[in-house]
Amino acid sequence: MSKFLTPESVATLPDASYFSPERLALLKRIFESVCKEESIVSEEQLDELATNLLEASRITEDEKTLIAVMKYDIAGYRR
Repeated sequence: MSKFLTPESVATLPDASYFSPERLALLKRIFESVCKEESIVSEEQLDELATNLLEASRITEDEKTLIAVMKYDIAGYRR
């Protein structure tokens, strides 16, 4: 999971400056925690979840909401 949500991976985004190192560290912690808890290992799903988390973090900074968004996305995979 270390290749997702890194400064290098985010640097390619048009608004990369929005993601400070502190904010990126928070998002990475959330991402790794939820993916581990939910046993997500598919590279395709990991990539999509990381992208969705970045998008959601533009709307809210609330950690609980970001975790809920990730879990909602994961539930969609399992249907």
